[in-house]
Amino acid sequence: MTFAQLLLEIRRRAQSAPQDVPRLSAIEVAAREVLEISDDDDFDPRVLDALTPEAVMRIDMLLELEGVGEPMRFIRTTLAKLTT
Repeated sequence: MTFAQLLLEIRRRAQSAPQDVPRLSAIEVAAREVLEISDDDDFDPRVLDALTPEAVMRIDMLLELEGVGEPMRFIRTTLAKLTT
């Protein structure tokens, strides 16, 4: 699964949250589900929300160039580093 596919799934799940749930909270819940991030791990959902299509494309290209076999694990680790 590519990063773009993961992000699309996160955004789709966040979009289906009830309307009274703040957008960033919905993104955080969806990201924790999709990326299997525990509640004990800190991460800022604004990082995912701020990604432009161009940034997502570049991330996918870098993951492919680096031969990252499991993008989900790599992304989970990277998100944890960005928020610590």
